[in-house]
Amino acid sequence: MSRVTVLSASQCSTYAGCSLRWHLRYVERAPEESRSGALVVGSVVHAALASGIHELRSGETRMEELDPGVIFKKAWDAELQSADVPTKWGTKGEASAKKTAEGLVRAFFDAEDLPKRIARIVDLDVKFEIPVVNPTTGFEVPDLKLLGFLDGVERRED
Repeated sequence: MSRVTVLSASQCSTYAGCSLRWHLRYVERAPEESRSGALVVGSVVHAALASGIHELRSGETRMEELDPGVIFKKAWDAELQSADVPTKWGTKGEASAKKTAEGLVRAFFDAEDLPKRIARIVDLDVKFEIPVVNPTTGFEVPDLKLLGFLDGVERRED
């Protein structure tokens, strides 16, 4: 039997929803049969925002040249091309998911205070690990950590 020594937030969520699914996914490493449309939307929005922020911070693109539609399309196309399993889009369908994702990307990059937001960003995709504490003893569980990523870290204005 495999021993899982690192837990991510998604693993905890999967386990809470269905311990058999968690076992199949993280212990048995069984291949997924499909993926959620919501996962696609989240991945696309994250990739598009990170890409645009990197372009702006590096000086590769100036604020007035930034095209949220182009950034979104690249991220959407890349995500769909990388899929190795079918996507379950849900009752509203792929077109609705795409519209939602593009709307989120445009809303971020069209914000009036975008230059201030970009200036506050210290880092993107920051990995963190914290120990898991046994709630009955108050002691850390040996060799067990909660692993996660922060999409972005911003500096406070004060």
